[in-house]
Amino acid sequence: MADPTTPPAPAPIQSPFVTVIAWLGIILFGSSVALIGADALVFRPFLEAGGMWTAAIDSLAQGTTPGTVKPPVEIMQYMFVGFLLYSGIGLAASIGLLGRRNWARLIIIGFLALNIFWSFFGLLGSGLSSNPRFSTPPPGFPSGEQMDEMFRMMRIFMAISSTGVALVSGWLIYRLMSKPIRAEFGSFSP
Repeated sequence: MADPTTPPAPAPIQSPFVTVIAWLGIILFGSSVALIGADALVFRPFLEAGGMWTAAIDSLAQGTTPGTVKPPVEIMQYMFVGFLLYSGIGLAASIGLLGRRNWARLIIIGFLALNIFWSFFGLLGSGLSSNPRFSTPPPGFPSGEQMDEMFRMMRIFMAISSTGVALVSGWLIYRLMSKPIRAEFGSFSP
């Protein structure tokens, strides 16, 4: 029988910050898994039923596929698997984060670091690309100067959004690595 004078053990502290991050991850990664799974179930059979998938693979084998189409068609099936795997790991880590598992916290930190890398890699890639030009623009198509202005505005928007993603991801990493948050996961060492 329990001693009535002994107070019960205090419940572990669970910050709302981690709970919100976990639920956002569950919603986002869960939606991604569902959408990619549905896409794989609907898109691939649709292509196969119309013979488009076979035609694309045959044209790759014969070397008749245009160069700009070739790489995406070659890796399309692996992209589905890769995105599904990434989203599945993110979903599992988000559920683990809700349960205050340290391995899940580390995976989420890794995903956030990957966000920072992708943000700046995409920003660097967009800054290095040149604007597409027509020798003679089609009727009703913007002029070269208008296209340059549009691409300049797109690069500015990408720079702002990439910097924002990197800053938010960095702040989330900082918070997930702070002493009070690590203590929630049992990985606090003074």
